[in-house]
Amino acid sequence: MKEIGVKKALQLKGKRKIKRKRKFVEWLLESNSLGRNIIFSQARKMVLKQTRGLYPAAMAAIDSVEYGYKTNVTKGVKKDIERFVTLVKSYQSKSLMNLFFAMTDLKKNPLEKKAKNISKLAVIGTGLMGTGIAQVSLPLCDTVLVKDMALDAVSRSMAQIRKSLEKRARSGAIRDFDKEILWGKIVPCDDYTYFKNTDLIIEAVFEDLQLKQNLVKEVEAVTNDTTIFASNTSAIPISLIAKASKRPQNMIGMHYFSPVPAMPLLEIIKTPKTADWVVATALKFGIAQGKTCIVVKDGPGFYTTRILAPYLNEAVFLIEEGVPMNDIDKAMLLFGYPIGPVALIDEVGIDVGAHVAMELGQEFKARGAAPSTVLPLLFSKGFKGKKNKKGFYDYSKPKKKGMRLPNEEVYQVIGKVTPKHVPEQEIQERVSLMMINEAALCLQEGIISSPRDGDVGSILGLGFPPFRGGVFRHIDREGVKTIVDTMMKYYDKGMKRFSPARILVDMAKAGKRFYKD
Repeated sequence: MKEIGVKKALQLKGKRKIKRKRKFVEWLLESNSLGRNIIFSQARKMVLKQTRGLYPAAMAAIDSVEYGYKTNVTKGVKKDIERFVTLVKSYQSKSLMNLFFAMTDLKKNPLEKKAKNISKLAVIGTGLMGTGIAQVSLPLCDTVLVKDMALDAVSRSMAQIRKSLEKRARSGAIRDFDKEILWGKIVPCDDYTYFKNTDLIIEAVFEDLQLKQNLVKEVEAVTNDTTIFASNTSAIPISLIAKASKRPQNMIGMHYFSPVPAMPLLEIIKTPKTADWVVATALKFGIAQGKTCIVVKDGPGFYTTRILAPYLNEAVFLIEEGVPMNDIDKAMLLFGYPIGPVALIDEVGIDVGAHVAMELGQEFKARGAAPSTVLPLLFSKGFKGKKNKKGFYDYSKPKKKGMRLPNEEVYQVIGKVTPKHVPEQEIQERVSLMMINEAALCLQEGIISSPRDGDVGSILGLGFPPFRGGVFRHIDREGVKTIVDTMMKYYDKGMKRFSPARILVDMAKAGKRFYKD
């Protein structure tokens, strides 16, 4: 990086400073109060469109510039100090600071001394996930085996990695020399010839238990007793995959999020049989990849998928009730999510959603929270979401006011519904509380070890609004009793899935919080 910095500095040396030339229209607008009012008005509209009014600092910055124009530097600085104090004291600021501190804490590996180095990595499966995992691992390993059933698939994966490396080289992030070094670490495979002495194997194949168990047997036949087998599954319990293993102590889950190079979270799943050194090594490797890692206990859906499933499921229930899809997504965007739940199902894939619904369905049904049957039904009719342009939304038509039009074919499959208006607040309560309550159940059952891990996982993995601080800080801010009372309001209307977690009920009675601060 030093070499790149020096090179850029020398390139800039001696270049004369170019004064920006303003167009006549720009000069006309900026040189008088009426024109500036138009500029500030448009700036506020742009900021509101991006932040939806949920992050006050951006609007305060515009206020600061406008006030400075209207007064003078001295008054402007004094007013900025007042604004800064107000912003720092805001709950949004405190939430974001707490998130930063939590992420910083999770960059430390409490099991560092037990961790082993990963020199040789193998990634099985060359889809979007497998390609991303291989890509972010190149700087950390001497050798990265990339395997699929056919070399054609491996070739496509390698082409994507090459494209990414060339982009980084052009931007100056890495040198051309480094690009070639990283590229040279990849070894394409369509069998297990080169798997001997591999330190870590990460499978990222289709979500099928039998397929994953077969991989375990094949891999163990060609590797040694210290090879770690990690599954990137998002829902299948690691203990079920490990039933095919002769070395269950070496089995672990490493659940990445798509796209892997951009998403900051890594969910590490340990079973009761997973060795401490395996957990330590997975943590070390994930942190080195630049990920924020949370370690969770094994179980259907682990933590992130488990709390996401009822959140998406409630959105589907609302659709079945006749609530327009756009109303649902708009309400949750205004709550602070980066994408609405209906649009998210299309993005992730209705096929994936159907698989998760079937994988976790029995668990939810056992406690009176059976999921909707809509996703499996749509999948059986060929709906896969955005990937095949056949989802809840119509991808054959342009967006209208920033949102896609509903796909009317959906209603032909699930049956006609009577359009129904549900207040924005009710949509927000019902959909968000499903995720919040499930997170509380995960803490209650020991799936996650702390509210901190639950908050980080909900924000970095699922897009829970960062300014709310995560599911548990949101509960504290709203009040545990308020959360319980709101859930009981819907439970009493016959929606038994809104039965609040025992931990919430007990804390509400005792007047407790999840955090002391």
